[in-house]
Amino acid sequence: MKILILVITICLGLSSAFAEEEISDYERGLRDGMQRVGLGATPKADPSEILSQENRKKHSYQAIISYGPDYNEVTTQVGFYKFLSRDQIIGLKLGYAENEISSSKDSFQFNVSAEFKQFIGNSFYLATNFVYLKQDYSQSDYYLEQDNSFYRGFGAGIRIGNQWSWEHFTIGCDWIGIGSKFIHLRKEGDDVQNSFATLLNTYIGYSF
Repeated sequence: MKILILVITICLGLSSAFAEEEISDYERGLRDGMQRVGLGATPKADPSEILSQENRKKHSYQAIISYGPDYNEVTTQVGFYKFLSRDQIIGLKLGYAENEISSSKDSFQFNVSAEFKQFIGNSFYLATNFVYLKQDYSQSDYYLEQDNSFYRGFGAGIRIGNQWSWEHFTIGCDWIGIGSKFIHLRKEGDDVQNSFATLLNTYIGYSF
């Protein structure tokens, strides 16, 4: 009698286990099917929406090279940045430009700027900078007379842009920016302006 009761107990236990396994498999299949059609499941974030944010978290430093209109001149710049957090970086940029404005007028520019970027979301940022500017403008006429303008001083500005980051590669653009010169060490000539602008200043870089 005891053996019969033991056998019945074992059979009931196995039946219950198989039933639970079948129910579990069914529920798992139902859940997977609902996820495929987007019902009853927590939506997953689009990887493209968080790619740059997540990649910025992995790095401590970033080096870039940029080209475009900045501080009123088309200039080439190199920069080195430090990540303070995923959404905040600070850095230093050096720029150099020699441009032929016309057949008789040339310009030269050198700049050193400290910049702070605050990212808002995945790639959009607001940046502020403090800059030292050295600008020279020379113009000659047919009588070989020179008309030169000079500027040495400091200014500050603000700009907006987007920067996208992958594993190590980054690309971005300062869409537009404005600024003003407010500490004049040397200012001479009609070509010197008290304000400056940035427009479509693009750059590429490497993060590590």
